[in-house]
Amino acid sequence: LVGQGEFRNSPDQLVRNGESGDFLYVTEDGDRTVGVYAIHKTTGKQYAIFEAYDLKYRHDETTGLAFSLDGRNMCAAFQDCGP
Repeated sequence: LVGQGEFRNSPDQLVRNGESGDFLYVTEDGDRTVGVYAIHKTTGKQYAIFEAYDLKYRHDETTGLAFSLDGRNMCAAFQDCGP
């Protein structure tokens, strides 16, 4: 899924999957594109891994971004801050 994210706020986490990974993974929160995104290190192209796109998510955030030791599984949490 290709997605830009709005990136109006600073990301909470920056994670690289493995020593030679081609992507930098970032979490975004505090606006209407809360989610996890991947940025290709060479081209700069951005991909939405998952995204909650709506103003009702304005105060929510993604947290706990991590990869399994073999790099094949990604884990992340979505924190719902309520109304």
